[in-house]
Amino acid sequence: SSGSVLTSSSGSITDGPGSYSNLLYCYWIIAPSQLMPVMLSFSSFSTELSKDRVGMYSCPDSSCSSTTELPGSSLSGSLRFFPFSVTSYTGVMKVTFTSDGSGTGDGFVA
Repeated sequence: SSGSVLTSSSGSITDGPGSYSNLLYCYWIIAPSQLMPVMLSFSSFSTELSKDRVGMYSCPDSSCSSTTELPGSSLSGSLRFFPFSVTSYTGVMKVTFTSDGSGTGDGFVA
């Protein structure tokens, strides 16, 4: 399990170079210092279908102690249309990545 808090108004997140490992749980909290909507756009995405998943959640503050899943934001498999974007209008977004114990994919870049 690993996590990061990102406070820049722009940047990127990824599962890392090459294929990702089994049994991962990672999260990123995106909380820019200026309160503004947070948009996450994927430029590539490929995970094990129905097994490995990226989730995106809106948070009321940077602690993300409570979250609301954003519509259309539980992603698994391969995306065919890019860029694919999800927006949190609270100014804070939590992104999670979970992989199971069997099979992997190329991962994602957002």
